[in-house]
Amino acid sequence: MASNEVLSRDFVTRLKKYTREKNREVIDPLIPELTLDAFEELVDLTAKVRGAYLKQFFYIAEHTEGDFPKGEELKKLQGMREVYEEMIAAHQALETAVERGYLTVKQG
Repeated sequence: MASNEVLSRDFVTRLKKYTREKNREVIDPLIPELTLDAFEELVDLTAKVRGAYLKQFFYIAEHTEGDFPKGEELKKLQGMREVYEEMIAAHQALETAVERGYLTVKQG
């Protein structure tokens, strides 16, 4: 039983190493030089999308007559939410790729 645990841990260790190497091999060449400045541009874009989404939410709250928002206002908010959620997902995927060593981060 103990030897099976050792084999399992060794397998998991090798699998993680292979996964990290393969992701780095595939992803790193696809991404332009990643610097703090480049990352800041992505964070700025995400913040702008978040702000526009929240601004539309407040607009609806201020201009809704009756109990519920009108169809077009709600559709616009829904579309903005989809963009916002995609931006957040991409941002998180990038952070994960950096944290796991899939991307080369350059100084500057």
